[in-house]
Amino acid sequence: MILARVSIKRPVLMTMVIMGFVVLGLFSYKRLVIDLFPKVEFPIVTVTTIYPGASSSEIETQVTEKIEDAVSTISNVKKIESICQENLSQIIIEFEIGVNVDLAAIEVKDKVDAIRRDLPDDAEDPSIIKFDVNAIPIIDLAVSSPRPLEEVYKLTDDVIREELTRIDGVASIDIVGGREREIQIALDRLKLEAYGLSVLDVVRSIASENLSLPSGRITEDRKEYTVRLLGEFKHWTDFQYLEIETKDKGTIALGRLGRIQDGFEEVRDAARLNGKNAVGVTIQKRSDANTVLASAGIKETIAKLQQTLPDDVEIRIARDRALFIEDSVKDVLQNIVIGILLTAALLYLFLHNIRATIIAAVAMPASIIPTFLLIDFAGFTINIMTLMALGVSIGVLVTNALVVLENIMRHLQLGETPEDAAEIGTREISVAVIASTATNVVVFTPIAFMSGIVGQFFIQFALTVVFSTLFSLLISFTLTPMMAAKMLRQKVKKEESRNLLTKFGDLWDRGYRDLEAYYRIALSWSMRHPFVTSFLVFLVFAYSLFLFRYIGGEFIPKSDQGFFAVEIELAPGTPLPQTERVFAAVERSLKEIPEINTLLTTIGGEGKGVNEGSVLVQLVNDEQRQRSIFEVMDAVRPRLVFIPDAEIQVAIPGAIGSQEGDIVVEVTGPELDQIEQIARELEEGMRHMEGLVDVHTTIEHGKPEIVFLPNRKRLADYNIPLSHVAGILRTSFEGQVASVYRESGEEYDVRVKLREDQRDYATDATQLVIRHKDFIIPITELGEVRFQQGKSEILRRDKQRLVRVAANVARGSMTDYVERITERVEQMDLPPGYNIGFGGQEEDRRESFAQILQALFLAIILTYMILAAILESYIHPFTIMVTLPLGLVGASFGLFLAAKSINLFSLMAIVMLVGIVVNNAILILDYTQLLRSRGMNIRDALLEAAPTRLRPILMANLAIALGMLPQSLSGSGSEFRTAMAVVTMGGVLVSAVFTLFIIPVAYIAFDRLSRKSFNEA
Repeated sequence: MILARVSIKRPVLMTMVIMGFVVLGLFSYKRLVIDLFPKVEFPIVTVTTIYPGASSSEIETQVTEKIEDAVSTISNVKKIESICQENLSQIIIEFEIGVNVDLAAIEVKDKVDAIRRDLPDDAEDPSIIKFDVNAIPIIDLAVSSPRPLEEVYKLTDDVIREELTRIDGVASIDIVGGREREIQIALDRLKLEAYGLSVLDVVRSIASENLSLPSGRITEDRKEYTVRLLGEFKHWTDFQYLEIETKDKGTIALGRLGRIQDGFEEVRDAARLNGKNAVGVTIQKRSDANTVLASAGIKETIAKLQQTLPDDVEIRIARDRALFIEDSVKDVLQNIVIGILLTAALLYLFLHNIRATIIAAVAMPASIIPTFLLIDFAGFTINIMTLMALGVSIGVLVTNALVVLENIMRHLQLGETPEDAAEIGTREISVAVIASTATNVVVFTPIAFMSGIVGQFFIQFALTVVFSTLFSLLISFTLTPMMAAKMLRQKVKKEESRNLLTKFGDLWDRGYRDLEAYYRIALSWSMRHPFVTSFLVFLVFAYSLFLFRYIGGEFIPKSDQGFFAVEIELAPGTPLPQTERVFAAVERSLKEIPEINTLLTTIGGEGKGVNEGSVLVQLVNDEQRQRSIFEVMDAVRPRLVFIPDAEIQVAIPGAIGSQEGDIVVEVTGPELDQIEQIARELEEGMRHMEGLVDVHTTIEHGKPEIVFLPNRKRLADYNIPLSHVAGILRTSFEGQVASVYRESGEEYDVRVKLREDQRDYATDATQLVIRHKDFIIPITELGEVRFQQGKSEILRRDKQRLVRVAANVARGSMTDYVERITERVEQMDLPPGYNIGFGGQEEDRRESFAQILQALFLAIILTYMILAAILESYIHPFTIMVTLPLGLVGASFGLFLAAKSINLFSLMAIVMLVGIVVNNAILILDYTQLLRSRGMNIRDALLEAAPTRLRPILMANLAIALGMLPQSLSGSGSEFRTAMAVVTMGGVLVSAVFTLFIIPVAYIAFDRLSRKSFNEA
């Protein structure tokens, strides 16, 4: 090998080159962004249309269906989901992975604009935005103080929010639980009727009298004046003196028509920290922001704010996603270091040479650190996937250097000089090393180019393994032979003085020689009894396939990040005070659990009603708790059974967006009533499945409402427009902002509505009167005021109505429950046109697993091609690939014994095994071919080659297993690494044992086939 020769002859030059790569790798590591997962791109565009006054069914037929028909003609649309609510239509269009979301949004806008005239005139223009799943909340804060809540809110909004928005990486800040000041004009309905006025008359008067307007300018010869009208009230109490014109052309002061007060807007949300009132602050990062750096900036800003804020104001972090990321990164890096030390210790056991051990130990970090240079160049980040790739590669990285080093030492023992041994030993093993590296690289090629979510997740994993493997090959042919030539010495005669290590080495060597002798005997027997050997291996393989029946499956393992959420939705129409009382009871119950540290409760807020909310539960540190997060969640659920008529879900918020449950079953069809009936039947069946919890549907009972059904003939007779009636209704009960009041540079709304005691009861809606021109008419004369149940929201998928039944898995595996639900669905008698399928994680699992199996098939084909090219044989690559089923045997044993599931990570490890397990066969066959080229017959060559390569095979596979051992242990983020680690460890160990016997047997059989085919040709 030219590289080895140059390295040996020019050691200083090669040392500088390697050191240069290491320094650049360290510099790149400092620059890399740290995050939990790789950035995932989901091309999603949402179309939101507001249609005031429309019911959910009207929204569906008049808005949603028309937009769905338009956008469904766009190419590369994966699915369309819609939500039809009262007054609102929201359509979520998901495109295939790889579609440019900017161009997709433009195309959606063009399609919607083309049908805009077909939408109702009263509907607002549709809003089209791109949805970014990477812009997630990273920190939740709670601001608390004994001061009045409105003061705390103002301090949070004016001071804290202002400082936090300046932090690099922060995208938006949402505040929940505050009270905003507003000037309230609470009118007396009876007095309005007495003076012939309506609430709209008051609104118009306030708007026209509380003005501050620029009125032009006056220019003189030497000076220019700005003309302004300053007609705003100086103090909020001045509104009581505003004169309102009555129907008889007189006037009356506004203060005589009602009460003017400095109050607060109607509270529609609330927040509490550990049961005490607080203001909740949710900080969301930019999609491209460094989570760890953004979190550090937020915490630094909070520390500065605490020094400037009043002493009685406390800012407390209720949840920080960056902590889990930092712990995970730290844990993986520690595991990498431990893996290197364990591997080095193993090498010393086999080699008894501290110099050789140092060479191998240096080769591992020399392969890992430069990898960060290519990670940075590829635009990747430091995340679970890239670090896991380095972690699982520890043993693989040392394999190349180990095989080269072992062969060099063998030549040293044969009496050659260190330089000759380094050069000859490297050249002799080079084909096997290149073949092993090539198979590792080609296995990850299809992984790196998979589509869908699995492709986005694993491209960084796959290419990081490729980068580190290529560097390990470079180190094996440069640094390893160079250091071996300079550091190793020829074996000399032992001195009389012997220490404990020397005695241990002799004992180890004696044991290894015995093992080699026994192996030679067993191998000879296996080659004499090929059918018995093959049958025994086949039985083990068949048993491993049977074992898979007892290994559950899931999409992605649940991760213990130290927090979970309790989502509670009470019956529609539940008022805020009642909701607060329920959540207060929940908080008191949860405080009794010792593992719980903080409780951040939020009720209502953006997109939620006052009947629903959540409790974000942060647990104490891992060292302080005896139970896992899943055991704590199981302890929480029985404590919530006291809540009647509520939908409750105890779950870990998803890493990417939110999810309705571990298992989501979708019922679709034309008629909503029939779909709901099917969904309820399915829900009832799922509730009786032990191990499923939080079973619920998306069926929502309508909220009680009061509706006004206009009599259009009466309205026409009185010449009263319907919009006038709508304005009076809205202003009377919800209120209308008539103007603004300015004080100390701040603006506050001036809201006009009826007095609270005249809008407290449902019957108050029937007492309204409508004044228009000279008419004063009771509202009941212009239409019917009806009390009814509001329409629930309507969900749609791919232009069909949809109801979801969701549940979380507390015990058992997701795939087991999917099978049981599937069996139940098959027993149901579904009407024509109605379908039941799986969505959520199960949909993603099936799609991703199919892609991984395709990648596995392609990896096997590419492995065969690379082996055929290196061995220059069409037959013997099949000999080597006999080891592939053996890797599957080890994978099943590893998963079963470790009680892990078949998931995205364990499947990826099985694909990775394709490039690892063939290395043992390559080592044996490469040396066998060399011996046969020297004139040795096939059996003698195998009996010589296999025992000779026994030590490097044992060293390499044990090194891989030991390097993976720390990754299989518990720690932050270990749920993602463990499945991959146990599959790899089981695969390499089991395949190594069986390869030592089955490969020689297969080689003889395939060699006969090869000669027979050649003779026939």
